[in-house]
Amino acid sequence: VRVFLAAVALAVALAITHYGMHLTSRVLVAKVYVDLQNHMAAHLLTLSLGYFEGERRGDLLARLTNDLLLTANVITTLCSTLLIQSIHLGFLAASALWISWQLCLGLGVLAFTVLLPMRWWGRKIRRAARKRQGAAGDVLETMQQLFAGLRVIKAFQREDYEVQRFRGHSQEATDHSEKTIMARTGSRSWVQFMNDITVPFL
Repeated sequence: VRVFLAAVALAVALAITHYGMHLTSRVLVAKVYVDLQNHMAAHLLTLSLGYFEGERRGDLLARLTNDLLLTANVITTLCSTLLIQSIHLGFLAASALWISWQLCLGLGVLAFTVLLPMRWWGRKIRRAARKRQGAAGDVLETMQQLFAGLRVIKAFQREDYEVQRFRGHSQEATDHSEKTIMARTGSRSWVQFMNDITVPFL
């Protein structure tokens, strides 16, 4: 009975802490996103007119929306997942060292087989993400031009041409998004593979 009650109490405590962790991280993301957006808008107003003449509106809008959201998500990862995993990793390393220093050394060697390929995956993800962001700027820029020149488009009956042009930019953005997703999925699959194969090796 005592073991059962302890298990129930532990399950309740884990559920509460899990709820609190995710709620806090989501609220943090929302606050960070708004704060960054306000700071960036204020910063843009301090720039010279020459800067805006050399920049496309689509790129600026992409930075005010997509880039900021991605930045806020990275902050959430740093505050929640990375912190928890660091504590978890430290506990596991201490346990391995206490059980067997040979086991700890083996884990260290296996860690390098995970970290080195992850550097390659990281570079691939960054390249794909930069291209995806540029393509997203093209989509927003094309959309701005569509709305701004709607009367001219209607007057010269260029609807089909503009639709095809917009589809081309959208498809390019989708292709780069798929490459980014493939790179991220590949990195996660590699980590999962190494996690699964570590057990039989040890």
